[in-house]
Amino acid sequence: MLSSRKEFPERSDYLFDHPSLNDTKASILDLTSVQLSRVQSRLWRLRLEDRLNMSSQERWACYENIIAEALQIEGFLLNWNTSLNSDWLPEYIWRDSVMESIQDAGFYGARCIVWPDLTIGSIWILFCMRYLLTLQVIRQCFADEASFLTDPEEEALLFRTNERSQDLFDFICETIPFYLGDTITPKNPMYSTSINFPYRVITNETTGMHTRVPSSKSNHQKRAAASAGWILFPHLVDVWRLAEPEDDAIPMILREGQLDWIKGQVKRLQRIFLFRDPVWFKRGTRTLS
Repeated sequence: MLSSRKEFPERSDYLFDHPSLNDTKASILDLTSVQLSRVQSRLWRLRLEDRLNMSSQERWACYENIIAEALQIEGFLLNWNTSLNSDWLPEYIWRDSVMESIQDAGFYGARCIVWPDLTIGSIWILFCMRYLLTLQVIRQCFADEASFLTDPEEEALLFRTNERSQDLFDFICETIPFYLGDTITPKNPMYSTSINFPYRVITNETTGMHTRVPSSKSNHQKRAAASAGWILFPHLVDVWRLAEPEDDAIPMILREGQLDWIKGQVKRLQRIFLFRDPVWFKRGTRTLS
């Protein structure tokens, strides 16, 4: 719903009030999603309808309120990030410590990320997408109401927003090896032991004990072979959509060559998991073939 800018139904936030859901990492992000959908809906309603009947001062005030709400959502997301315990934090691996087959299959930049299991990774990428969509609300307000840029503080906010957007794009790209390893063709999860995935060995400074992330005893290979594509594909497509929107939204800017690399990973996922193009995907199969 967020990628299509549709608002969640009224009172949706009450769905997350059940005691069994309170304070879970995923439910907190879900609640933030409800708030974000409302801000998105207000912004696009303002762009398409309300602004025609407003004075310039009224329109400016509406955009200012939307930016303030988006910054509040950003604050919730940052609090979510800082509340994580060490088991949830990403572990970074430098490129030269990763098998060449993984690098050749799809490796962006100088490092990649691993977690103890696929569930933690899936929630992290959900966090990244919620954060990107929040930042896009801010960027769209600045694009629609250029008078904000006459204020140095507002200009600094836009600069910071663009920097954080790029950090999130980089982070998403760095997760690809964790999800896909060196897979480039369809693979039956029963034979997932033949897939190589990156891992990091951490040494406890006190005990000297070594811990592998993800653990060699985990089912990461089998789970990733079976479901990683279903986790990753919609998010990569949404990144593509943010960079090349099919409507008049302002495009999000990635560093040179990064969007093409992401498009290549979308193609890779379609080849491995036999995904078809999303129904809204106007770029056509010619682009992905």
